[in-house]
Amino acid sequence: MYRGGTIPDLFGAYVFTDLCNEAIRAFTPADVTTLRTLHAGQGFPVSFGEDNNGELYVLSGAGVWRIDNNA
Repeated sequence: MYRGGTIPDLFGAYVFTDLCNEAIRAFTPADVTTLRTLHAGQGFPVSFGEDNNGELYVLSGAGVWRIDNNA
Protein backbone atom coordinates (compact mmCIF):
# COMPACT_ATOMS: atom_id res chain seq x y z
CA MET A 1 0.00 0.00 0.00
CA TYR A 2 1.37 3.38 -0.98
CA ARG A 3 1.78 5.74 2.00
CA GLY A 4 4.16 8.30 0.53
CA GLY A 5 3.64 11.95 -0.32
CA THR A 6 5.21 12.14 -3.79
CA ILE A 7 2.02 10.95 -5.54
CA PRO A 8 -0.96 12.20 -3.50
CA ASP A 9 -3.60 10.60 -5.75
CA LEU A 10 -1.95 7.20 -5.19
CA PHE A 11 -2.11 7.40 -1.38
CA GLY A 12 -3.83 4.32 0.05
CA ALA A 13 -3.63 2.34 -3.20
CA TYR A 14 -2.34 -1.21 -3.37
CA VAL A 15 0.63 -1.52 -5.74
CA PHE A 16 1.36 -4.87 -7.35
CA THR A 17 2.92 -6.76 -10.24
CA ASP A 18 3.59 -10.35 -11.26
CA LEU A 19 6.64 -12.18 -12.54
CA CYS A 20 5.16 -12.64 -16.02
CA ASN A 21 4.56 -8.96 -16.80
CA GLU A 22 6.73 -5.84 -16.60
CA ALA A 23 3.78 -3.59 -15.69
CA ILE A 24 3.37 -2.21 -12.18
CA ARG A 25 -0.25 -1.53 -11.37
CA ALA A 26 -2.30 -0.09 -8.53
CA PHE A 27 -5.88 -0.07 -7.34
CA THR A 28 -7.72 1.51 -4.43
CA PRO A 29 -9.93 -0.48 -2.05
CA ALA A 30 -12.85 1.81 -2.99
CA ASP A 31 -12.55 0.88 -6.69
CA VAL A 32 -11.01 -2.56 -7.20
CA THR A 33 -12.25 -2.73 -10.80
CA THR A 34 -10.12 0.19 -12.02
CA LEU A 35 -6.41 -0.53 -12.42
CA ARG A 36 -3.86 2.22 -12.83
CA THR A 37 -0.67 1.31 -14.72
CA LEU A 38 2.26 3.04 -13.07
CA HIS A 39 5.21 1.78 -15.03
CA ALA A 40 6.36 -0.78 -17.56
CA GLY A 41 9.58 -1.62 -19.31
CA GLN A 42 12.28 -1.61 -16.61
CA GLY A 43 12.71 -5.36 -16.58
CA PHE A 44 10.55 -7.78 -14.66
CA PRO A 45 9.99 -6.54 -11.08
CA VAL A 46 10.82 -9.08 -8.38
CA SER A 47 10.33 -7.10 -5.17
CA PHE A 48 9.14 -3.83 -3.63
CA GLY A 49 10.67 -1.80 -0.83
CA GLU A 50 9.49 1.18 1.20
CA ASP A 51 11.54 3.99 2.75
CA ASN A 52 10.85 5.82 6.02
CA ASN A 53 8.65 8.34 4.17
CA GLY A 54 6.41 5.66 2.66
CA GLU A 55 7.84 6.01 -0.85
CA LEU A 56 7.96 2.78 -2.86
CA TYR A 57 10.95 1.29 -4.63
CA VAL A 58 11.01 -1.50 -7.18
CA LEU A 59 13.74 -4.10 -7.66
CA SER A 60 14.23 -5.85 -10.99
CA GLY A 61 17.06 -7.35 -12.99
CA ALA A 62 17.53 -3.87 -14.49
CA GLY A 63 18.13 -2.18 -11.11
CA VAL A 64 16.27 -0.35 -8.36
CA TRP A 65 14.09 2.69 -8.91
CA ARG A 66 11.58 4.77 -6.97
CA ILE A 67 7.98 5.02 -8.06
CA ASP A 68 7.26 8.71 -8.63
CA ASN A 69 4.87 10.98 -10.53
CA ASN A 70 6.65 10.21 -13.81
CA ALA A 71 5.98 6.49 -13.47
